[in-house]
Amino acid sequence: MTIKGRLTYAGSSRMHEAILVCKGDRFRLLAADGTDIATGAVSDFRFAAPVGRTPRRVTLPDGALFETDQLDALDALNPADNTLHRAEAFRPRLAGFVLATMLAVWVVWRYGVGVLVAVAVWLTPPNLARILDEHTLRSMDRFVLEPTSLATDEQAALQNDFDRLTNALTADEGHTPMRLKFRSGPMGPNAFAMPGGTIVLTDELVRLSDDPDMIAGVMGHEIGHVTHRHSLRQIYRALGIYAVVGFLAGDTGPVLESLLLEGNLLLQLAYSREHEFEADAFAVDIVHRAGFDPHGLVRFFDHLTEMGLNDPLPSWGSSHPSHERRVEVIREQIRMIGAH
Repeated sequence: MTIKGRLTYAGSSRMHEAILVCKGDRFRLLAADGTDIATGAVSDFRFAAPVGRTPRRVTLPDGALFETDQLDALDALNPADNTLHRAEAFRPRLAGFVLATMLAVWVVWRYGVGVLVAVAVWLTPPNLARILDEHTLRSMDRFVLEPTSLATDEQAALQNDFDRLTNALTADEGHTPMRLKFRSGPMGPNAFAMPGGTIVLTDELVRLSDDPDMIAGVMGHEIGHVTHRHSLRQIYRALGIYAVVGFLAGDTGPVLESLLLEGNLLLQLAYSREHEFEADAFAVDIVHRAGFDPHGLVRFFDHLTEMGLNDPLPSWGSSHPSHERRVEVIREQIRMIGAH
């Protein structure tokens, strides 16, 4: 094997044209005019790690440095140490490996995150959920919400209806102590539940409703979110996606810390359609058990539609199923429990 290249003598920086002739484990190094420079064993070579398509370098036994642009030829002298370099070269196998990696990430996101979410929800201490509630409500009180203007007796009546609903919960359903809060502000008619059991009703939503059964249906829906731990599931699913992004792109710790401590994460999440249907079904059941008319939730959606409020913020927003579809499913739930 003959390899053309450049030679730099030990202790010098000047390059000379040279030819490396190898046969078996023996080599001869020749000058450009064919004069012998050195001979020896190939096994005494010290090969530099290959870097892309840059010239290959090898240190000879006497310390001289030989480099060449005939990459494959020099690699052939040192096949055992070029496994990584060959793996780095773009080949169909590399494309297949990239696709397999992307598929693995998708499988983890699609199935693995769900399993981790379920475990995380189960392991979450009640105090942590309560802290999330406090930070979220504090943040919203600073930037979004205003104090309620509902009369004291009106608040007391709503609290009494809320207590009727929570008292109708079974031991398994009542795993999280729940609290009712009243607020007002630019969010308009709204109600939302937090993971630690805090449920907020806005004055605008209370005034929008025509009868107690409508409000009871809304509160039952939000109690359903707490009972099924929907907020926690959404939080941990968001964190799971951040974990995948962090694994691929770097540390996202400060971002997560800010979201959690400032209470902003809950404000950015929307329940899935599956969660909404689940909370609606729970609302029908719990208001019926508590002695309210479950048709109140149907009247609530009909009233929203009549007033043109098809996309209120944020808990009843666009991520939710349409009012028509929800009313259809709610009516079916009412028929199933035999309510009239």
